[in-house]
Formats: sequence, structure tokens, C-alpha cells
Amino acid sequence: MLYDALIVGQGIAGSLLAWQMLDSGKSVLIVDNHHEGSSTRVSGGLINPLTGQRLVITPQYDLFYTQANALYAELASVCGKKFIEHKPIIRIFKNNEEKERCKELMQKPAFALYFKSLALPGALGKSFIDLFGSVEITSGGHCYATALLESLREYFLSKKMLITGFVKSDDLTIKNDHVDFKGSSFKQVIFCEGFQAHANHFFEHLPYNHVKGEVLQVKIDAANLPDAIFCQSKWLIPLESGLWLAGSNYNRQEYNVTPTPEAAYEILQGLRQFVSSDISIHAHHAGVRPVVLDQMPVIGMHPKHPAIGIFNGFGSKGFLMVPFFAKLLANHLNGIGNIPKEVDIKRFKC
Repeated sequence: MLYDALIVGQGIAGSLLAWQMLDSGKSVLIVDNHHEGSSTRVSGGLINPLTGQRLVITPQYDLFYTQANALYAELASVCGKKFIEHKPIIRIFKNNEEKERCKELMQKPAFALYFKSLALPGALGKSFIDLFGSVEITSGGHCYATALLESLREYFLSKKMLITGFVKSDDLTIKNDHVDFKGSSFKQVIFCEGFQAHANHFFEHLPYNHVKGEVLQVKIDAANLPDAIFCQSKWLIPLESGLWLAGSNYNRQEYNVTPTPEAAYEILQGLRQFVSSDISIHAHHAGVRPVVLDQMPVIGMHPKHPAIGIFNGFGSKGFLMVPFFAKLLANHLNGIGNIPKEVDIKRFKC
């Protein structure tokens, strides 16, 4: 059978690319190994317009946010589940310098869109340490990562377009106008492998700078906590049954998905800088974020093998950025539009 595309990997990148390609009329087969090593599985799905210690605006945030909201709403209508929560993000100041910088930013039109209000010290109640006050950030929230992947997996299985397994680059036979894999033919093969792309010989020339991250599922010994996302050097996302997802750390020395006591300690110490109530760990997970050196996604077809493509490198911003770029790539493969040079794989010499 001849398909339009083989998509390798069903993390957030592969799942949403497959969805957009189906929507554009393409025939798709997905091969996935139950998300082994996928950073999507352990992600908090955090969507935040202002990131980092210095509160930097994510470039093109409004464009990405609008596209993400539209796609997650579409998926919710098909799957019958909610995949995104819009919640205030409460940034708790570590010191007076952070507070004064925030006041300056609030006077700038570009930033004023995302700040709602400043809160005085002590406004968050006895469960939090907010000696310098806090600020509420709007236009953010989080996605239910596991629910999204599982729902799309069920959908793809129902359409008989998902099989379990691995695709090694050596398993592919490249012909003039298609690629053969295990008895089927494909016009294009798009790798959405996350950090495992570094072992793919088609893309070994890319300057990878993957980052291992770990998250904790925690219980906070306090009642009636505000329904919001909290952050300082670490973040807290409310879950069901009084649990919270807490993260994260950054480790560029290890490419594995083994949780470590060092990371758990680091996250807990970060939480205790702004949470005064007792915290207990209920679960601990690790994943590796796919990143290249310039911190931008890698999208497009291989310069020497035009039937082989990649859709990868979204790091911690996958839930925000993938919906936009998945549609862009799906359109491009249909001959509509070009891939922006800042994310095009061709920016790296092969």
C-alpha cells in the first residue's frame, strides 16, 4: 500500500502532525513504541507567555496561543474530553529586585497584556511564602499531557493508522519517488522521535543540546488552596484529588528517563522557597526534552534525502508551539507556504 506519510513517534509532535495531515487529506501511518522515553508523557503541559527569571515574552506568543486553543478545542469536540485548562499563573517574587523589575515591565505595552495585578505580601495565605508579594499572569494555563496522548492513541487505533514498534533509519529503503518500510510504501517519512533523534543517522549532523527534566506529583498539606498555577524558580500545577504536579530541573549531562533523588531534592527545595505547608511526594518521573543549540524547532525535509523529514526540537514549549508548526508543515507538504528559515532544517549544514 502507498501512503502519503509515515510518522515516527506519537508524542505531542507526532500526534498533532498526524492530526493536521489527516485534516489536509493525507493518508498517514504512525509507528510508535508506547512513548518510550517521551518527554510529553511527563510534561506539565505548561503554557506561559512570560518565562525565565527575567520574565521574557515568548516570541509570537499570541499567534501560537491562538492556534493551540483552536486545535485543543477541536480535539476536545472529537474526543469528548478537555485537554487544556486556562488558569492564572501566580509568579511569587523571590526578592525586591524581581518585584521592581516586574513593575517596570508592567508599564510597557507589550508586557501589560499579560499582567493582571500585583498582590501585596501575605495575600496568598498561610500556605505560601510571599514576603515580597506576587503578580498574576494571564493568557496561560496547562494541558493534560497524558489524557491528550491516550485519547489520540485511541483515535488513531480506531482508524487503523497506528502500529506499535520501532523505526530505525536503516530499516528504510529509499527509492526515487517513495520510501519502503516493512511491505508498505510512503511518499514521505517524518521523524518525530524527540531526543532519540540523536541516534538517527539522517539527523546526526544536528547540534543537539537535549535537556533531561524531572517532575514530582506531590500532596500539599493544606486546604482551600487557590486554583492557580504557582511559580518561582520551580512551578506547581493543580491536579485532581488535591495533588499537584511540580517541576522541574535541567540536566544536560544525562540522556535517560531514570528519576534521581538529586532531582527530587532540588525540586522540593525550590518549592519550599515559596510553599510553607508540608509537601509529600506521591510519584516521580523523568523525561528528556528534545532541544538543539539555538533553542528553535527543527522542521523540514532532509537536504540530501527529500523524502525524509523531521519535526522535532520543541523543548519545553511543545504544547504551545506544536499546533502552529504542525499545521504549517502539513500545509507545506501540500505545496502551500514555506518553512520559516529560523526553524528550517536547512539552517544546519549536512
